Order: sequence, then C-alpha cells, then structure tokens
Amino acid sequence: MVARAWPLAVSALIAGGLVGGAWALFQRETLAALPLSTPLLWGGFAGAGALGGLAIGLVLAIARAPARLTATAADRLEGLAEASVLALAPLLTPRDLRQVAPDLRYPAGLLVSAPESSFSQAVRMAAARIVRWRSGETGLSVAVIAVAPREGASSMAMALARAAALAGKRVALVDADPRERTLSEAMALDQGRGLWTVLDEPLDAPGGGALIEGHMAADAYTGLLILPQGEGSSPTRELYGHPRLKALIDGLKARFDLVVLDCGPVGLVDGRLTAIQADAVVLVACWNATLVRHLALARRALERLGAVVPGVIVNGMADNAVRRWLQSAP
Repeated sequence: MVARAWPLAVSALIAGGLVGGAWALFQRETLAALPLSTPLLWGGFAGAGALGGLAIGLVLAIARAPARLTATAADRLEGLAEASVLALAPLLTPRDLRQVAPDLRYPAGLLVSAPESSFSQAVRMAAARIVRWRSGETGLSVAVIAVAPREGASSMAMALARAAALAGKRVALVDADPRERTLSEAMALDQGRGLWTVLDEPLDAPGGGALIEGHMAADAYTGLLILPQGEGSSPTRELYGHPRLKALIDGLKARFDLVVLDCGPVGLVDGRLTAIQADAVVLVACWNATLVRHLALARRALERLGAVVPGVIVNGMADNAVRRWLQSAP
C-alpha cells in the first residue's frame, strides 16, 4: 500500500517545493532585510515546502489507498473479509515446484508429491471443512470461484478435488469456465469429449449416468474423474443458461460424494451464475492483492443470488503464517 502511495507523494513534494519557492519570490523584499543570503533563504523555503508537501502527500495517498487482505492471522482476515476463512494457502514459487517430479510441477501436484508440505496440509484442511459442512449428506456440489482473475481458483479447485479423493471420497471435477479452460489445459485433458458434449446429449436416456462418466478423464494419481470442456466450448457461449446444466450437476451428485466446479471469476456473469447452481460456493482470494471491498462485494453479490458461501480460501500467504495457522486451526 505504501509503495502505491509514492506517486502521489512525489507529486506533492514537487508541488510543495514550487509553492515554497513562489512564496519566497513574492516575499523577496521582506527576505532581503534579513541577515541571511537570498539564495539560502529561497532554498530553505523551497525545501521546507517540499518536505511539507511530501508528508501531506504520503498521508493522503495512504488514506486513499484501497485496503487489501494484508493481515497474517486467520481471525483478523475473517474480520476484513466478513467471511469465515476455510484455509490459508502459501505462496508457491518456481523453486518450490522444481523440487517435485516434472509431471507434478503445479500446485495440485503437491498433494501427491509433497503431502506433508504446508500447501498440501492447508488444502486438506479446507477439503475436510467443506465435506463436514454438509456431513451426513451425500452428493455435495461445490463451486470454486475467484474474486478476480488470476487469483488461483482453478488450481485450488483441482487441489481440493484431489485432497477429497485422497481422503477416500468419490469425487468429480468439472471445468466450468469456458473462457479460460485453465483446468483442462493444466491437466492436458483430451478435448474431444467433455462438458459440452454431455450437455448436448439427453441425460435421461438409458445409461445416462454411464454416458457422463464415459466423457470424463480419470486422474492417474487419485482416481477422481474430471469432466473437461470438450468440443463445443467457446468463450462466447454461456454455460449458465444451458437448460441441462442443473440436470448434469444433479446427475453427478447422484454418483459422487463431492462434485467440484471450477468457475470463472465473480466479475463475469457466466462465472457467478454458473457457481450459484452448486450447493455451496467457495471464494478464493489472494493475500496482499485482493481488495477487501471487492471480496465483501463478491460475497454479497453471490448471497443476493441465493448462493450459500461457507467461506473463503486465501492464497499467497507466507509459509510461516500458514504453518502457524495449521498448528492452531480447529
């Protein structure tokens, strides 16, 4: 936040220097009567004006800077977000990912290659909390959606699905973001069959459930089934308005313990209107990047549409903050 204050502060410094110099110019006759030299006086007033302008500019810039999720404790983050924190996930660097097998060098790959890492433990905690949220009921559908683009929703959806599958749940993961297809591309899934081909075929036909699974790809590491975008996907095609989408989700819930939908960000109409068709919507935010007011607006917008938002997952935390949270989390 302070870094963003510097442009306004520098502008105020220059303005203060000009004001100080101009004042000294208009008061030159008075200043000439003083024992000090005129250049020294002019420089002093210009410097004083510049320092005053710098101080005022910093105060104004910091006051105007939008608040971000900068707290490092879960309880303080919950106060800022006005929502329960399901998990704090650490920032993963290229160095972190280079320590695992080449075919698992992505966040969800750590669930398999580094199960004791703070990222894996945090995701397992979030998955357990989501499953417990509707304990005793089978066929829970959860949409994972970011407050803004590039905040890690697709990676988190994939990781949550793997964590639940490793815990023994029957899990289906659906790429429900036709504009990005991040999930399908990250896992190098066959795009010949998938979500859109299933939607364009009747679900009430004999063997309809088997038809859905026939369009899904199996995760070699956990056994979860993934429904990629498939043929027919287009950035201009709206998913939420498809008449068979709700029937598809219900069909998956009848066959799986958990259905995870990777949706576009809240700011996109298709993203939030697709997400609200799930039983619950999990928000994903990024530490020190997501604006607090944007997170609050996203949660309220989803709830106004009838969504149930059990909480938020905060990405990009420092590893030591995540480890402290893991030690104290209930």
